[in-house]
Amino acid sequence: MAKTILELFEGISCSIEGGNTAIGGIAIDSRTVRPGDLFFAYKGETHDGRAFIGEAISKKVAAVCTDTEADLPDTGETTFVRVEDVRRALAKAAARFWDHPSRELRLIGITGTNGKTTTAFFLKHIFSENGIVSGLIGTVRNEIGKTIIPAGLTTPEPNIINALLSRMKDSGAEAAVLEVSSQGIDRGRVDELMFSQAVFTNLSGEHLDYHGTMEEYFAAKRSLFERLPESCPSVVNTDDQYGKIIEKEFSDVHGVSMKGSAYLTGMPVSVSPEGTVLNITCGGMKAEVTMPRPGVHNCMNFLLAACSALVYGLDFSSVMNTVSTLPSVPGRFEPVECGQKFRVYVDYAHTDNALANVLKGLREIIQGRIITVFGAGGDRDRLKRPRMGKTACDLSDVVIITNDNPRTENPKRIISDIQKGTDGREWAVIPDRRKAIEAALEEACGDDAVLIAGKGHEDYQIIGTKKHHFSDKEVAQRYLSRKAVTQ
Repeated sequence: MAKTILELFEGISCSIEGGNTAIGGIAIDSRTVRPGDLFFAYKGETHDGRAFIGEAISKKVAAVCTDTEADLPDTGETTFVRVEDVRRALAKAAARFWDHPSRELRLIGITGTNGKTTTAFFLKHIFSENGIVSGLIGTVRNEIGKTIIPAGLTTPEPNIINALLSRMKDSGAEAAVLEVSSQGIDRGRVDELMFSQAVFTNLSGEHLDYHGTMEEYFAAKRSLFERLPESCPSVVNTDDQYGKIIEKEFSDVHGVSMKGSAYLTGMPVSVSPEGTVLNITCGGMKAEVTMPRPGVHNCMNFLLAACSALVYGLDFSSVMNTVSTLPSVPGRFEPVECGQKFRVYVDYAHTDNALANVLKGLREIIQGRIITVFGAGGDRDRLKRPRMGKTACDLSDVVIITNDNPRTENPKRIISDIQKGTDGREWAVIPDRRKAIEAALEEACGDDAVLIAGKGHEDYQIIGTKKHHFSDKEVAQRYLSRKAVTQ
C-alpha cells in the first residue's frame, strides 16, 4: 500500500522540499495522524488546517502538503509539498494511494436535495436481496457488506472515500452506492472517482448560503452527470423540473415518474398508515406491489432505486420481489411506537420541500390532527427558514417551533426567521427541544400524529461549539414509556 511522494504527486504542479519519502497513510485531521502519514493542510470553512502543521509534525508525519502561502517550520526531517489547490491534490493523491478502487467497483452516485439516503438504503437492500455484495457511503452510516461504520459527512473527504472503497473491493464487493452532496462535488471530494451510474432525486432550495443561487446549486448537482463516462447510464426523477433538464441534456437517461410516461412509472392505487399500493410498469412489464413505508415520497425513492437496479442489470421480477422487505431507514419517516394510540414519526426533513413531502404523506393517512415540532439549523441557509415556517403552518394543525442545532447563532434569531413565514397564524415557541417534544406528545391523542422534524437519525445537538447527546427518538420513547406507566 505504501507509496512515495513522487508517485502520489506525479503530474501535479508542485514544489517539493525534502526527499522522496515513503508514505504510510493520508490524513487531514491532525488529531488522527499517525507516524509516516502524509498530512494535507488547507483552509476550510470553519478551521484552518495550516494552523495544525506543527502538531502533525510533532506526531512524526512523513510529509505535509499545503498551499504556496502557508508558513512552514524549519525542520530537516519532514518533506513539504506546496501546491496551488490542496483539495484537488488530496483527491488525486488519495485515489493513487489506494490504487483507484472506484475503477474496480461499479460505483453509483446518488445526488439531489432530498431522498438521497433512503434511495441509497433501498438500492443496497435490492442488491443484497439479489446476492450482490455492495457497500454504502452516506449520511446515516457507511456499510461494507454487513459491517456498519459510523459516518461523518454525507460525502466524506477523498481519503475516507477511497479507504472505504478499497475495503469494499478487498471484501469482495461488486458495487458501491455513494451519496453525493453538492458541497462534496464543489469541494473536490469526488474528483478522481469513476462512476458507472448517477441517480438524481430532486432539487429544492437548500445550501443557498453556500452556492448563492439555485442556478449554481443545480450546476453543482448537474456536474455529477458530466463526470460519467460516455457509455454509462443515469436515472432521473422526471417529475422534478430539474430532472427534466438533465433528461434533455444528457444521453442514456432513464426517467422515473409517478405522474406520466417514463422508462419506469409507479402509480399509487391506495395509501394507508401501513404503506402504499403501487402499480409499477417498465416497458411491457407490470407489477402491483405494496410499499411497507408510508409516504408517496418514499415511493419515488424506491422507484429510483428500482430503476437503478434494473439499469444495473437485474431483472424486473427480482427487483419487485424485494419491496416487501424494504428496511426502515433511521430517521426517515421513522415510527416511534410505545403502545400509544396516536402515531409518532421522527424525520430528517430540514428543508421546506422535505417538510412538505412528509406532512402531505401524513395527511393522506392520518384522520386526526397533525402536530409538528421543528426548528432550523444555525449558521446555515437563512432563506429557507420562513419557507419552512409557512410549510409547517400550511400543512399542520398544531405547530411548535423549537431549537434544532443552533450552533453559534442566536436561537432567538433562528426562531424569528421561521416566524416570518407563519403569516400571523397560531404557533407555539418552546426553545428547549426536549420540552417541545414532550409538549407535542402531551397534546396528541386518538387519531392524531406527531411529527418531530429536522434531526432524524442524529443523536446529538450542537449548541455553541459543543456537541451534546440528544436523540429525538430517545426523548419520545422515554416520555411515552413514562406516560404509559402512569396511565
